[in-house]
Amino acid sequence: MNRWQRSSQDWDEIHRNLLKQIPFAGKEFDGASIENYVHRAVKKAMAHGIGSPSFSPAFRASSFDCEVFETHLSIFVQCRFPEGELPKGFKLFASRTKLKLEAGERSETVSLPGEINPSRTLARFRGGILEVRLPKSGEPEAYREIFVREGESSL
Repeated sequence: MNRWQRSSQDWDEIHRNLLKQIPFAGKEFDGASIENYVHRAVKKAMAHGIGSPSFSPAFRASSFDCEVFETHLSIFVQCRFPEGELPKGFKLFASRTKLKLEAGERSETVSLPGEINPSRTLARFRGGILEVRLPKSGEPEAYREIFVREGESSL
């Protein structure tokens, strides 16, 4: 085997090994499979995320020690409560663009990076961590027709 053939085989092996590491390489794109992969990746990142020096959240907000993450279908907010339990009288409110956390006199609003559907929001508290999943609004931006006047009239 000459030097060029060996080099070609080396590149083929590199290519095969590289494709093994890319989850969707060489496959048809299936939205559900990609969404499941992203959910698993976010869940894995969130499980190791808070307090990990190697983890860099997309956005850190609040005195409630919250982090905000986003996928193409949902926005996730994760808040850490070091005392291991929710504060007395804790309440959570969602609007299309904000999440509001309240505990007695303490109140904080977290701006969300996109519009969500508040009625489909889910929250779970476990192990001192509040996880909130806010599904993005599936409604496309509404357009309104604007009528154009002809002539010299002022706006």
